[in-house]
Amino acid sequence: MFPVMPFEFLSDEQVARYGRFLGEPSVAELEEFFRLDRQALVRVAARRRAETRLGWAVQWGTVRMLGVFLTEDPTAVPVGVVEFVAGPTMDGSSRPCTCCSTSPTPATGA
Repeated sequence: MFPVMPFEFLSDEQVARYGRFLGEPSVAELEEFFRLDRQALVRVAARRRAETRLGWAVQWGTVRMLGVFLTEDPTAVPVGVVEFVAGPTMDGSSRPCTCCSTSPTPATGA
């Protein structure tokens, strides 16, 4: 069993927002949190089924962005996130960076 996060110091609004998406992430947020680096692509490729690969990649980015797994409803993910992750997750390719004019090399250890 995971320990429960203390929330007495949070406002009701903060508690309601914790661990949830508040709409579609921006392109910059998608690039920062959901772009799969080489190490993540290797981990995704180790999954057998396409839906498992997609789910793993979405949760990986969700933890990076929100700091927690979506445990209550793992399908509560904006459509833009799924569409962004689906391409490189399904075909194993790396998506070029769209937030700037250059394509940086993938980070390691993320």
